[in-house]
Amino acid sequence: MLKPAYRRIAACPLGSLVALTLLNGCATDLYQQRADKVKDHTASFYRELRDDRIAAAVAENERIEGMALEMERGLLKQVSGMDANQKAREWSLIKITNQTAIENWLNLGRYLAQTKRYDRARGAYQRVVETYQGKGSQYAPFVERARLGLKDLDLIVKPSSGS
Repeated sequence: MLKPAYRRIAACPLGSLVALTLLNGCATDLYQQRADKVKDHTASFYRELRDDRIAAAVAENERIEGMALEMERGLLKQVSGMDANQKAREWSLIKITNQTAIENWLNLGRYLAQTKRYDRARGAYQRVVETYQGKGSQYAPFVERARLGLKDLDLIVKPSSGS
């Protein structure tokens, strides 16, 4: 049986997975293999989270971030030999891969907060802020959500001065 906190979070990651699936429709074999690998790691992340294996979930998400970094490095080395469509597809996959990882960090933070592991939740939110702040406007909404998560934790953890 799914833990109540996990049930609420499990429905959230579908946006990124749908985007990866849509991109697969016009993908080359290598491109599709990478998108499938991201989806596999994402599914593993949520399986680990469901089973409350936080360290294993973190490791899966770090693999997703590592894939994005590896793809970006590879693209930057080959960018001069690619046509505009190839570049756009590659950047799109990199962006979606990073966004998938960010969503996972945010969902991990929510899960940890819901299970009253506030210090660990704070770490997940802080990870998003420190890693993705200043990396482009496409990540700004995620960073803001992480900041709001940190503020929410302050409301939960810190007693008010009037009590």
